[in-house]
Amino acid sequence: DVLEKDIVNADLVHLGSVACAFPNSRKATHKALELAQKYRKLVSLDINLRKGIYSTEEDMYHETRTLVEKSHILKLSASELLFLERMDSG
Repeated sequence: DVLEKDIVNADLVHLGSVACAFPNSRKATHKALELAQKYRKLVSLDINLRKGIYSTEEDMYHETRTLVEKSHILKLSASELLFLERMDSG
């Protein structure tokens, strides 16, 4: 569970993209992001693209892209950057 008071008291909210591969943790991740935005918190994102855990490559891209657009700090590898660029260009 994501508790609002924990977000309020945080200096930074750190998320991981792998969590979005699973329904319950996806919901928690988006709730944490929503609260971080509400309370104007700095958001960092660790992108870990693991094709085998998402239902489709498109789902992995969509979920990761959504988090990227709302994060201030990104941690990713060169291959993860290339994947996002390739998917962005269609």
